[in-house]
Amino acid sequence: MKHFWYLLLFFCLGLTTKSISQDKKPLQLESGLPADIQKKIKRIESAESITQAENTAQQLLSLLKNEGYLFASLDSIWESNAHYHIQLYTGNKLIWGNIDADSLSTAVLQKSFQKAQYKTARWEELSNWKKSIEDFYASNGAPDTQLQITPKLASAQQVDLQIRVEQGAYYVFDTLKVISNGKLNIKKSFFQKYIGIEKGDEFSTEKMELIQDRLKQLAFLQLEEEPSVSLKNEKAYVELKLKKRKANQLDGMLGLMPSENANGSTDYTLTGHILLDIYNPLMTGKHFKLDWQQPDKSSQQLEVLYEHPVFLKKEKLDLEGFLSFQKNDTIFFNANRGLALHYRVSGKKKIGLFMDWESSQSYLDEREEDETTELLDSDYRWIKLGVQYAYNNLDDPFLPKKGSHLLLKMGLGQKELHSLSEEEKLLVENVNPLQSEMSLQYQSYRKLGKTSILKLAFNSSSLFGDQILQNDLYRIGGLKTLRGFDEQSLWVSSYLISTAEAQFFMQNNSYVFLFNDFAWLHDQAVRKESWLANGFGAGISLQSEIGIFQLVYSLGWQEDVPINLQNAKIHFGYRARF
Repeated sequence: MKHFWYLLLFFCLGLTTKSISQDKKPLQLESGLPADIQKKIKRIESAESITQAENTAQQLLSLLKNEGYLFASLDSIWESNAHYHIQLYTGNKLIWGNIDADSLSTAVLQKSFQKAQYKTARWEELSNWKKSIEDFYASNGAPDTQLQITPKLASAQQVDLQIRVEQGAYYVFDTLKVISNGKLNIKKSFFQKYIGIEKGDEFSTEKMELIQDRLKQLAFLQLEEEPSVSLKNEKAYVELKLKKRKANQLDGMLGLMPSENANGSTDYTLTGHILLDIYNPLMTGKHFKLDWQQPDKSSQQLEVLYEHPVFLKKEKLDLEGFLSFQKNDTIFFNANRGLALHYRVSGKKKIGLFMDWESSQSYLDEREEDETTELLDSDYRWIKLGVQYAYNNLDDPFLPKKGSHLLLKMGLGQKELHSLSEEEKLLVENVNPLQSEMSLQYQSYRKLGKTSILKLAFNSSSLFGDQILQNDLYRIGGLKTLRGFDEQSLWVSSYLISTAEAQFFMQNNSYVFLFNDFAWLHDQAVRKESWLANGFGAGISLQSEIGIFQLVYSLGWQEDVPINLQNAKIHFGYRARF
């Protein structure tokens, strides 16, 4: 009896499967498709139901309308014993003709329609144009504007457009209401200039959309909810819910650098790094940063940065200035000063112009004489002008988990070599050569899972010129550039570092991470060669009430230099945020 029920079940399943397969029928078009459309369709699939056949017919209609058959329509669809039948009306292929838009401003007309006139008429362009025009009015004080676009057949091959606009009320920004759970310590005049909204200004939905992006650039404030706006009596009332954020940082890092002494044993040198980062010291969004490093016994480096947003009270203009000093006791002393002026194209994009003054003093009298036929180092002065572009849509300035950041800089200037001996002058064809520099920094963050993030980064800089000197070279290596190597131990004229880092988050934004830094390096001044290097390792970052602790273990190798566990780098750091 049991076997009987099994046989009955399999028999019923077989009938059901057969019934389903019989319901699937090929589609048959009762009207042919134009030749240009047939080329875009490989084949028309079968359908299992009349609903699926209708969906296929609608897809064909969408294709026809977006290829110039603007008035194509579905006449009928029916089912026979063997097929699903579709009857379409295609009509002629059309181009855009004349435009009747007396009530539309010339600027909007030119922007939206002029390029498409007398070209293939595509249905999707209508919705794009409508949105473009509505966005124009919404960004120019009239968000309630009503728009109607009607296509009208003018001839067998041409369709005209009739555009009618009913402009809504004109709004201006009025009260900006800020809700916070404490004092924000920011001047109202600066804040309104920075976000681009002042009382009496023309209302703009574009400005509303930019608020969130601009506030992300202010490290000391955090937007808790999306900005809201209410429109009443031709006035726009904006409401922002903000909270003050601990952004100022005091960062210290200690490291142990192994080195082999004369008797073959290993000694360790204590290296250091101190960072002081102050945001909004005068309640006007300014930023001051001091960064000191001692990567080894004989070297020190100091960098000072100042950022001034809303420079000269201009909403989109920012000023940046910096000083940097780098000293190596036996080779050189470098000083660099610079100014940059940035224009904020949008909340995420900035373009800028910069000027750098770089000078170097070489300790020639302390350098051993050799029989080189090339100039290795010299005192010089290099003034360069350049342009830069920045894009930033990271979701958090301190601990990003989503988004990307890009910075591209290019500079060119004349370099002046001086304090050359008579012998050194014979080695140089031009004591005032042109020299250029280009750098690219990119990083992106993507989710791997609910609690894991993948960071991908690309960091590159290059010097170009006929007189690249030893005291010109970049000093890379260490936590900021190429992990697994001593701080500033690699001297190069060009480098390209790609980074992959997997971050696994625990509670309170603490996380462990695995990383790999792969680099291509080139030295044009001394070694005259290119080589590969790689750094990899793991670390942990722990966030507590008193600050952030970080521990990193890393190893590195270069071509012809195998991995040595005794040369592993261990870095311990503490960052206090206040």
